[in-house]
Parts: sequence; C-alpha cells; structure tokens
Amino acid sequence: MSEIHIPDILTRHPKIILFDGVCHLCSGNVKFIFKRDRTESIMFCPVQSSVGSALLQHFGLPTNSHETVVFIEDGRALLKSDAVINMWRHLQFPWPLLTIAKYCPARIRDAFYLTIARNRYRWFGMSDICMIPDEKLARRFIS
Repeated sequence: MSEIHIPDILTRHPKIILFDGVCHLCSGNVKFIFKRDRTESIMFCPVQSSVGSALLQHFGLPTNSHETVVFIEDGRALLKSDAVINMWRHLQFPWPLLTIAKYCPARIRDAFYLTIARNRYRWFGMSDICMIPDEKLARRFIS
C-alpha cells in the first residue's frame, strides 16, 4: 500500500467533502452537490476510506465517529453547519442564497444540524457498504 501524502492531496484538491459513505442522506447529499457544483471543483471522499481516515487524522478529527460532514476548503476543515453553508456557496443559483443562514448563531445552526446527524440512519437509512458512484461521479472521488 502506498503512503498517503496529505499535503499533495490538499494541493491537488482544495475543496473536498468527507462524508459518511454508508449513510443514505450523506450519499444523497454528494449526488446533489455533484449535479449542482458550478465549477466542478469539489471532490468527494468517504470517511471510511484510507484517504478519508488520513484526512480526518490530519485535521485532528475522530476517525471512529462520523457525526459531521467535513468540508475541506483551502486547507481548512469546516464542520457541521459551517461545512454545509460553505458548500452552498459553490453551487448553482439559487442554492448560494441559503448562505444567509450564516447570520444565525452557530449554536442554533449546529443544534439543528446535530439533530439531523444523530438521527440520519433512523430517518434515511444506511447501507452495509460504502456508496458506489457511477462512472461520472467516480471521477470526482479521491482514492
């Protein structure tokens, strides 16, 4: 197995979404963003992969608990509602309008986010294996 060199990954891919690959909501979010990413610059990486785990470790995040999506942008890891709001900025109109949510206190945004995150398997379901992307989407996956 080759060594994972995080600085190279972050240089080649300045926008990365780390997501729970077995979560139906998370996988659906990846497909949603893929279709609406106006610059086609956001890459995707399941946290269950070796690269995903290495990226989590690099940013000092737990590798055994996946209660938040992580949006890596220009070398910074954003979590919870901050991650989602910053993802919206890169989507086609009208989705960037939702970034107005940043004016709501983070404590309130994150409470709402965590309620969904903690119940996502029960409400949306999960798979036994990580999402398998189709050929077009697979080109945007980091492996």
